[in-house]
Amino acid sequence: MSVSIHITELFTHLCNHSKKYLFILLIGFLVAGLWPFNFSEKNEVWISPEGGLNIARHGTAYTALPPVKLQDLKQFAILIDISTSSDGLDSLEKIFGYFISQEAENFFVAQWKDGIELRLRTKKNAGGMIFGEDGVLKKEERATFLIIYDGQKIHLYKNGTLVRKDTRGPLSFGNWDKAYPLVVGTDANGRSQWKGRLFQIAVWDRSLIPEAVADFTKHALEGDRGADSRQPTVDSQKKSQQSAAGSQQPTTIQENPPRSPFMKGGSGKGENEDKRPLTKAVTSHQWPVNSEGEEKSKRPLIHYVFKPENSYETEFRGKKAIGVRDLGKGEAADLVIPEQFTPYERVYLGWDLDWGNISSNRVDVLINIIGFVPFGILMMISFVSRRQTVDSRQQQTTIQENPPESPFMKGGGLEGGPFAKGGGIVLAVILTVVAGFVVSFAIEYLQAYLPSRDSSLRDLVCNTMGTAIGTIAAAWIVSKRSTLVTGDQ
Repeated sequence: MSVSIHITELFTHLCNHSKKYLFILLIGFLVAGLWPFNFSEKNEVWISPEGGLNIARHGTAYTALPPVKLQDLKQFAILIDISTSSDGLDSLEKIFGYFISQEAENFFVAQWKDGIELRLRTKKNAGGMIFGEDGVLKKEERATFLIIYDGQKIHLYKNGTLVRKDTRGPLSFGNWDKAYPLVVGTDANGRSQWKGRLFQIAVWDRSLIPEAVADFTKHALEGDRGADSRQPTVDSQKKSQQSAAGSQQPTTIQENPPRSPFMKGGSGKGENEDKRPLTKAVTSHQWPVNSEGEEKSKRPLIHYVFKPENSYETEFRGKKAIGVRDLGKGEAADLVIPEQFTPYERVYLGWDLDWGNISSNRVDVLINIIGFVPFGILMMISFVSRRQTVDSRQQQTTIQENPPESPFMKGGGLEGGPFAKGGGIVLAVILTVVAGFVVSFAIEYLQAYLPSRDSSLRDLVCNTMGTAIGTIAAAWIVSKRSTLVTGDQ
């Protein structure tokens, strides 16, 4: 009888104060789910005056449109000139890639601990082929990496020295998705942040011989010009002058080259044309080549040299941004750096297929389930309390001499409450679980706009399960109260 009395007193207390406890619990959910409320955060990406793209947390850059010129590759070479500030322990931190996420990729280069890794989707391996080497990255050490696929083998060079070679045989990239952007510093959805400094990125549609590797690495480390870039060397100037003399076409410099198609106005003739800083774009005669065909064969498809003179002010999705010119051949795939941290593609209710492989995720599952059990209990009791209040008002014409001690006691309106025969208890359970789902959905939806949080379908499912557990537990206890009390008496 003593236990029954204590349970009755507890439920009576919760019934009388359920609204207050629910309010406190909801505030706790909002703080735990949305802290630090950074819905608007500066994009921590900037170009140093001396050169280099600095990337910190949270920072990202990407192309405004998909780089269609990267389709149908048979061979490739990827060069990145970097200095890392990451330890690579949090995740596979994305440096640069043609992808949306780790599950939706064409290729990306990432840091894992002190190693560098290439993930590449092929027809043989749609899930992503992995190639890389450990121990090649050191914090704050500048290094140039070149990954080459020649149709049979993949080579990895660091500062011109071969560090790994694998034979992979013929590979086909015909299953690459044309809708993906190029992304720097994170996934396209803003996850897997890498921190460090990028000096240069280049992608060729051909393999390179070792001598070319050493040449590109040398110029990248010198910092005076990008490998195979549009900044002419003395030799290239002589060649271009000879070419110009032979063709009677003088070397020219355009003060304002055409704008990227994602700039305001779209065609390069918009109203902000005169507001752009003067920049120089060198014509083809300043390239170290003798003909148009040779020029096309040597220039990379994608080439970013992160210097102030290769950047300009623009807008992206109606907001201020900085553009970085693509110096490669073909249709330009300029990078855009939003002023505010805005992922290329937000993730609403994402689901990680391999979440179970990480022990911390399993702990999160338990926390998300247990955290919503009290919500289910309190919501269920709140329904009982509200119905009991309605019943008591309807019975004011028949005042009882000895009113029941608790709404859960015999005669206390339990039979007329939401647990009455005819499905009332089922309705109350459904309404409570729906309320838990709605609260969790609102939090998870808002988390998509927070750089420091992830909008997760798994969390929504776990929160709803926790609500259901608390609801069923409360319904079972309350439905047994009249029987317990009768037995005690």
